[in-house]
Amino acid sequence: MATDFHSLSLLVPASEVPPRFDSAEAIAEYHETNLYEQSDEGVVNYVMTYSRRGWLVEALETLCRMAAINALSFLYSADAKRVQWQFEETIGDRPWCLWAARQLKTDELLPAVAAISKLFEWSQGHIPQLAADNFLGYFGNEDEIAEAIDAPVVTTEPTLGESVPYSDDGDGPWCLYSYLRSLQALMRHAIESNASVMHIVQLPR
Repeated sequence: MATDFHSLSLLVPASEVPPRFDSAEAIAEYHETNLYEQSDEGVVNYVMTYSRRGWLVEALETLCRMAAINALSFLYSADAKRVQWQFEETIGDRPWCLWAARQLKTDELLPAVAAISKLFEWSQGHIPQLAADNFLGYFGNEDEIAEAIDAPVVTTEPTLGESVPYSDDGDGPWCLYSYLRSLQALMRHAIESNASVMHIVQLPR
């Protein structure tokens, strides 16, 4: 059974209907033909992640819980009342993950942007707590974790490209904080462009 889990957040101009998918293959094809190949260099118009065993989603939930921040729950859960569409992926006859999409407009993007800033502020003040062996300390020491927080790489693919250190498996503090800062850049771009963000997350069952 595959153990990699993905997310895709993309900018949707106000004049366009958000895309809808019914398979993981369709999402991958859309990324390859409409995002990866046509993305303007230096412009964050989407953020795509890969994380082995779903570490990134679990780490985001842990971090938000530790910092008592609730405005980012769409990153690690699927609120049925707010989901625009979803589909289940199976292995054989057995369901193994859920893909869920949520469209975020300005009234939700603004608090999400603020929440990410608060997460960074909280993280900078709680590095010893983050460096516990069963969390980020598994990947680096306090100095390395502080560096990941203070100098995250902003990119469209924080866990898939070569710009983020130690990103092969989509885990660790470098991936985590690069993803958060990249997502924040995408959201700010959407707000400035009067656009929305469609966030699609693959959740283990």
